[in-house]
Amino acid sequence: MTRIRVLLICATTFALAIVICLFVVTRESTTTLQPGQTLPLRAGLSPNTHITANLEGISVTQALTIYGELIGRTPADSRWKSSLDDFSGGRLGRWHVISLPAVRVAAIAVHADGRWTAQELKENLETLFRTNRIAVVPAGKRHFLVMKTQQR
Repeated sequence: MTRIRVLLICATTFALAIVICLFVVTRESTTTLQPGQTLPLRAGLSPNTHITANLEGISVTQALTIYGELIGRTPADSRWKSSLDDFSGGRLGRWHVISLPAVRVAAIAVHADGRWTAQELKENLETLFRTNRIAVVPAGKRHFLVMKTQQR
C-alpha cells in the first residue's frame, strides 16, 4: 500500500511541475508593437546585406519561415514539448530527453549578389502579411506569434 502511495505522490508532483512549467512559459511576455512598428532584423544581419529568396507564389507559411530567419525568431509553438524545452533553455532537446520536430532548412541565402537587401525583403514580406491581414508580434526573446488583424 505504501509503494502505491509513494508512486501516486511522485506522479502528482511530476504532473504539477509540468503544469507549472507550462504556465510560466505560456505567460512569457508578449510585447505589443505600436502601429507601424515592426520587429528588427536579427543581430548580425545588416539592412544592406544582400539576400536571395524566392517570393514568387509562396504561401503565407513559407513567408513566415523566411521572415523568422530575417528577424532571428521562430514561430511560437503551442506543443508542450517545445514549451518545456524552451523553459529548460533548450537543454532537454539537446540532451535528447524529449524529441522535438525537425528543424527546417534555410529559406534564404546570404551572398554579395543577392536579389534583395535584407531590409527590402523584410518590407516585402510585411506588405504580404498586411495584405493577408496578419500581424507578427514578438513572444518572449526567441519566438513570434502570428495574429489576424482587422485592417489591411
